[in-house]
Amino acid sequence: MTANSKIDRKALTALAGELGVVEQDHEPPATPTEYRLAAAWAKVLGVDADQISRRDHFFDRGGTSLLAVKLTITLDRAVSLKDITRHPVLADLAALADGGSERRSELLQTLSESDGANPR
Repeated sequence: MTANSKIDRKALTALAGELGVVEQDHEPPATPTEYRLAAAWAKVLGVDADQISRRDHFFDRGGTSLLAVKLTITLDRAVSLKDITRHPVLADLAALADGGSERRSELLQTLSESDGANPR
């Protein structure tokens, strides 16, 4: 348990790994976005970046809602808190972040198009 009487997921994950209960399939980041996210996760979670796998789940690695907010700030809001909670796996969040810039530019493009009518 943590000092706040919550389950210490980091300690449990480490213990499970030591006991061989959890199979450690480390899959390193594969894209520049995944590397950037892994570095940010490592900073926020207080672990080495090389310990972060592209299949890691943010909250299973010890992330909390407060750390998710810190992660959003660390990434200069490239992803939102909602993005992190809906896509907590690193590879999924990276894919969303990569596609998110395309979605934003499509939205801006759509909003800037004019049909020639003068709205008065």
